[in-house]
Amino acid sequence: MTIEAIKKIRFDSIYSFKYSQRPGTRASEYADQLTEKIKSQRLKKLLEIQEKIVHEKNQSLVGSMQEILIERNSLQKEKSKYGRTRGNHSVSIINCDAEVGTLLQVKIIDINQNSLIAEPLSERL
Repeated sequence: MTIEAIKKIRFDSIYSFKYSQRPGTRASEYADQLTEKIKSQRLKKLLEIQEKIVHEKNQSLVGSMQEILIERNSLQKEKSKYGRTRGNHSVSIINCDAEVGTLLQVKIIDINQNSLIAEPLSERL
């Protein structure tokens, strides 16, 4: 049922963990507990489904214009920043001179595993 809910709701992100017994809960008293192997397999399947959903949702944003709040400078790339969209998507902005704490209009040009990649619109015009 959890997997069906994840597929239907299509969250932007989830926090998921293997089930672990909690003393005093009704489930901790059940005789037929799942093995660690089964718990790990179920979690892996859930995370793979969620990763696919995030990829699809991020891919659908490529080509869109977004307003980004610049949160920090890139540690690896000069003239690059990191920020977030109004929908809380993480964005790497290339060729960007904007100051941390400012709002910036960008065009989403690509995605990577966990975030979007953008170019500033104002500097491209």
